[in-house]
Amino acid sequence: MVFAAFFFLFSTFVVFAQKEVTEQMLQKVALEKDDSTKIKLYEDYYKELSGENPLLAIKYKKQILGIKPLGKRSEKKYAALLCMIGTSYKNINEYDSCEKYQLAGLELCQKINDRKGVSLAYNGLGIMEKNRNNFIKSLQYYYAAIEPLDKEKDKGRFATIYMNIGIVYRNLKNPKRALDYYNSCDSIYSILNDTIGLIKNSSNKCTALKETGRLEESKKTALATLKLVMLTNPRSNSAFNLYDLIAGIYVAEKDYLKAEEFYFKRMQYDKALKKDSVPPSMYESLALLYKKWGKANLADKYYNLAIKNLSGRKDIKTQNASLGLRIDFLKSGGNYKEALDVYERMFKLNDSIFSTDLSEKISKMENDISNQKRKKDLELLQKNEAIKDLEIKRQRFFNYGLVMVVLLIAVFVFFILKSLRVNKLINSELNTKNKKVEEQSSIIEEKNKDIIDSINYAQRLQQILLPAEEEFKQALPESFLFFEPKDIVSGDFYFIERTEEFAFVSVVDCTGHGVPGAIMSMVANNLLNKVVREKKVNKPAEILQELNRELYYSLKQNVSQKTASDGMDLAICVFYPAKMELHFGAANTSIYIVRDKKLIELKPDKMGLGKMAFESNYKFTQQIVKLEKNDMIYMGTDGYADQFGGERGKKMMKKNMQKLFIDIAELSTDKQFNAVKENFTGWKGNLGQVDDVTVLGFRV
Repeated sequence: MVFAAFFFLFSTFVVFAQKEVTEQMLQKVALEKDDSTKIKLYEDYYKELSGENPLLAIKYKKQILGIKPLGKRSEKKYAALLCMIGTSYKNINEYDSCEKYQLAGLELCQKINDRKGVSLAYNGLGIMEKNRNNFIKSLQYYYAAIEPLDKEKDKGRFATIYMNIGIVYRNLKNPKRALDYYNSCDSIYSILNDTIGLIKNSSNKCTALKETGRLEESKKTALATLKLVMLTNPRSNSAFNLYDLIAGIYVAEKDYLKAEEFYFKRMQYDKALKKDSVPPSMYESLALLYKKWGKANLADKYYNLAIKNLSGRKDIKTQNASLGLRIDFLKSGGNYKEALDVYERMFKLNDSIFSTDLSEKISKMENDISNQKRKKDLELLQKNEAIKDLEIKRQRFFNYGLVMVVLLIAVFVFFILKSLRVNKLINSELNTKNKKVEEQSSIIEEKNKDIIDSINYAQRLQQILLPAEEEFKQALPESFLFFEPKDIVSGDFYFIERTEEFAFVSVVDCTGHGVPGAIMSMVANNLLNKVVREKKVNKPAEILQELNRELYYSLKQNVSQKTASDGMDLAICVFYPAKMELHFGAANTSIYIVRDKKLIELKPDKMGLGKMAFESNYKFTQQIVKLEKNDMIYMGTDGYADQFGGERGKKMMKKNMQKLFIDIAELSTDKQFNAVKENFTGWKGNLGQVDDVTVLGFRV
């Protein structure tokens, strides 16, 4: 009770102080005649209100929009005000208005070359898209926010954006990548001695640690951070997050009494700070706690409160939480059929977050290209028809002149003059139409440039999903990777995972290349990540079987013939260093072992992943091979051996590729990479590349 009373008085004091500051600001603004001074006062005013009272901040936007800034300094502050208006709209979930004002602020910052302002505007747009669950677009904005910054002068801004990127990766179910960015944040905040920054980042970092299974480390860090929060800033939202996180860790450790203690501390904290209502997630957490604890009546009570608070909400994230909670309770009651129906709804909902938006954008881009081409062809056809018509008219007038010259010289002269006038008119029309065609050609070229820029950005996003070079070298120190897409984006991809017991590596060749192949590779990468990292399957044959099943249903091959030919070929190796064993499974993709200048080929199943393999109930096989020290293992897609070139312009073929592996096996992996690249470039010569190419090698 003492704790609650203290915070009630504290909150009342803050609200009173807030109102007093707002009135002071408005009085100063009303008295000022100079627009530059008004902008400065309004900027201070919005810093106070945009987060605490966004509705009141929005109320005065018309006064701000009526000001005309003069000079670069005044324009910088005005641009910041536009972004603050956008933030106010974001805080009340009005994202269209938020986007409008953030983009207006961005445009002004770009115009006056305010690089810090540009970064802030892009960061605000990234937060907005994250709240909309447009995670790919959110990452685009965050990376754009980094570009204008100076690594030495803008360390604090770097840390903020790194933290935001980490949050997006957690939403994309990649907590390991998120931890990389959170650790970078910690380093920067430690250098800057920024306690508030360390607290904010710690809450996110602890959640990612929990999601990767490091419960004890997460709990220890969270408890220490909570203690620091209560000493420095007890009203911070970090306190709420930390109470929830610590309770969740105790649930995972099955210490239900401790979990209940921290959940109720969180609820007491809400009441002490005069929160309007308990958030639905609080009821949901308590429902799941009591369910696991075996207290069915309490679980049912809080489950109903959670559903009541979640119902009617339209955002995908909240719908997903509601569906997930419903599945748990249907399963616990033995109603598996209805639980399966709800799960399918939830799967479609999640799929819409990660794939629909990207597919629609690429489809729209391709339709734009097709429409522009048809429009240009039609204009050229119309131009040719007009020229033919004009030529016919000219000939007709000329013939009339010849006839009339025989009859009467005066009439002949008349028609000659008339013909000249018509020719002048015709030439004028032709010049006008030619100018229009040139203008349309210029527009088409600009559209094509925009499309190529979009595909280049898609390439950057695809590279983000592939393992970084540091991860690759950490898992397989003596290794190399030759990755050469045919087009800007690739249908090939590679996948690596390292544990204390084994190293998992895979090379995958998806149907097609270019934009279609890249989309297929993103789907396959996500499915392989799900099977290996989430389902913890580590036997190659079982991975192939499970991946084949996931692919079949993800592409809806059970109900649609459009994706019947889509699939993938791949090779999977699981290397156990302690036992010096290689577990191998593959679909249409061999791997090779070079030992003492002799090549051993491990042949795959002659069946690719896809509709045929699933519907024929094909069972993939697994091979286990004993390795010797200094054995060199090679794996790759068929694009290398299928490349046309050489003196006769023929395919390289597998035998030439195998001979290359034997010749280079004793070299260092850096030199092997150079040899593989130079051999491919030399063989290809001036011919075009026929397919995406991936070759991977590592020494044991």
